[in-house]
Amino acid sequence: MHTEGKPLKKTALKWELIGIAFIVLLGSMLHFVFAWSGEWRPLALIAAVNESVWEHLKL
Repeated sequence: MHTEGKPLKKTALKWELIGIAFIVLLGSMLHFVFAWSGEWRPLALIAAVNESVWEHLKL
């Protein structure tokens, strides 16, 4: 465990930035994955199926 605050803060910031990048990439991918899957209906529970506000909130 870190005894000083700065190394822990840098580590936390690093993981937060990695998490943000992961969420942005995954959300962007989910915007198109329903069409890529050949419109597989079970995937519609988590992926956007059209351009409505609701579908964008699911992302």
